[in-house]
Amino acid sequence: MYEHPSYTHARVTGEQARAARELERRRSMLDHPSRIVRRERPLIALLKRAFRGEKGAPRSARAAASSSTPSDKPRVVCEQPAQPAHAR
Repeated sequence: MYEHPSYTHARVTGEQARAARELERRRSMLDHPSRIVRRERPLIALLKRAFRGEKGAPRSARAAASSSTPSDKPRVVCEQPAQPAHAR
């Protein structure tokens, strides 16, 4: 029914920390404008690729997708049970 004061305090301090991080990020962007790299908007990039004659994803993504296609080789099933990473 009512919120506990510790929940309210944690929420307020979290919001203040988030606002401080955002302010520091904006300050660093203003101090170092040469580090900012502008990206193309997805729709504009898609239209540019379409007019250049490319279809679908960029070339690097298409190459990665073609190399990850399933093969006709049979799957190898291990007899050992799976172990967590820290137990290896």
